[in-house]
Amino acid sequence: MATLSTYKPAIIIPAYKRDKSLLRLLHSINEANFSDQDIRVIISVDGDPNPDVISVAKNFSFKSGTVEVIEHDKNLGLYKHILECADYSGKYESVLILEDDLVVGPAFYEYAQRALSYYDENESISGVALYSQRFNETALLPFEPLNSEWPVYFMQLGCSWGQAWTKRQWNDFKNWHLQTSSNTTLDKPVIPKNIQKWAESSWKKHYNHYLIEQNKYMVYPYNSFTTNCTDSVGSHMKYLLNTFQVPLNMSESLGDGFQFPEFNENSIRYDSFMESKSKMLERWFGLQLEEVEVDLYGSKPVEVLQKKKYAVTVKEGENPIRSFPLSFRPIELNLKYETHHKDNSFLHLFKSEDVPTNHSLADSIYYQLAEYFLYIPIESRRFASLYFKEFLKSLIGRFKNLFLSK
Repeated sequence: MATLSTYKPAIIIPAYKRDKSLLRLLHSINEANFSDQDIRVIISVDGDPNPDVISVAKNFSFKSGTVEVIEHDKNLGLYKHILECADYSGKYESVLILEDDLVVGPAFYEYAQRALSYYDENESISGVALYSQRFNETALLPFEPLNSEWPVYFMQLGCSWGQAWTKRQWNDFKNWHLQTSSNTTLDKPVIPKNIQKWAESSWKKHYNHYLIEQNKYMVYPYNSFTTNCTDSVGSHMKYLLNTFQVPLNMSESLGDGFQFPEFNENSIRYDSFMESKSKMLERWFGLQLEEVEVDLYGSKPVEVLQKKKYAVTVKEGENPIRSFPLSFRPIELNLKYETHHKDNSFLHLFKSEDVPTNHSLADSIYYQLAEYFLYIPIESRRFASLYFKEFLKSLIGRFKNLFLSK
């Protein structure tokens, strides 16, 4: 394992149109804690930018190191821009990429530095996420990881809201991408449909393919060291949202008690559908995890569910072997408590030949899942009336914006 001093990632910030977002991010970086005073910040401004972005970048005075502003003559677009930013890992041995609509916590740099140092020599680890996922974009439902005694877990899903790579990790992806991008297709059942539909300008679309194809994982913190403000005028976000805002870890320092786990078969792990791959499920099932396809969000295609001997899914069908409630959090914890009451059954274990063949999730099941994940009673009259009122206001506002922009 490399020593902590091996890695001092350069902080690379791709910027383009959002001057106020950039200013907010830079302010949070200056408020963070750094053990060294020679950290490098590179603000990479894509071609044809908002002039105010250039001004914010050039006026940034970093308290803990140096600042370099790079102005591109031509517009690269987000895909090429991120790839170029990550390529700085070759020069600086490691990089920490922060898009301009993020805010960082005080210990973000220490976390990235220590995680890169700990996992760089592990071939199964492809990079380090600073952001903690709370939303499943495939299922369009909240996500809660299974807790453990460790501060991180692992997932086969790329992160674009604060991510760090060593030179080795990035080169592994880059070499794979150069060899496969021209003669491969993302139209595969194991790749979630929403990822397949992402724009070609999404570098993460190809990175997720890489994780799945090469069976690699990113390290994710339970307590997020970044949060995403999803400001408007972004390449993929046209309206201000708070869907991806997560609680920000405000610890000043990680401390000696912050220890990383080894990556092995007992780790808390999730696949690209954000479904559990934890060995803990074996003790609850009495079945080998390699024999069971987990589909608790109901997002996996039938072809995937039928590949293994068994499947546990939220989809309804005939002849389930066992059934489980929808009572405990996180969702996979329900698999510990078999139910023999039909009125309380929601998740079902099937033999592969009995797996439900309906491709889409029934609206009633999606609604029950949405209600399960919320911490408020959505059937209350007050919430329902206010929700529809605000929803209409939002629609009217968007139509106005579209009309005025023409």
